[in-house]
Amino acid sequence: MGNVWSDIPPINSQARERVGYNTQKPVALLERIIKASSNEGDVVFDPFCGCATTLEAAHNLNRKWTGVDIAIHAVKRIAAIRLRDRLGLKEGTDFTIEGIPHTLEGARDLWQRAPYHFQKWAVEQIDGFVTTWRTGDGGIDGRLYFALPNTPTLQSMAIEVKGVQEVSIRDLRA
Repeated sequence: MGNVWSDIPPINSQARERVGYNTQKPVALLERIIKASSNEGDVVFDPFCGCATTLEAAHNLNRKWTGVDIAIHAVKRIAAIRLRDRLGLKEGTDFTIEGIPHTLEGARDLWQRAPYHFQKWAVEQIDGFVTTWRTGDGGIDGRLYFALPNTPTLQSMAIEVKGVQEVSIRDLRA
């Protein structure tokens, strides 16, 4: 194998394996790298696993794998798209996800450690879309989009997350 590998095409916008990350690499490329640098049964570690291409490639090649990412939404995407849908794996049986709150205590811990990640997590718990601003957003942390019967345009609701002891609804507006 030479220095330049031109036989593996990049992922285009219509590719089946595309999950929407700008830095996503083709599974075939990661499989080639993993084959060249490990053996079956070895552990492959990806400390910035993003869209989990490395995890999928390692799984395909009978390697054990561990992936880490600071972004909770990336971890959720990994679980939903790569591990569950593409590989047919089941959380709790075939893999575990740590760091995403599953209890009230876990949610409080995330709030104390990383308030912005808590906000993203809370918005995504109700299938909302997280805003990208941290300040100057008027308190809006996300939006929830929905359709109303007999209405041609998509509607939206603002989501505001606050780290308080109890859940409260302070303000809802379109």
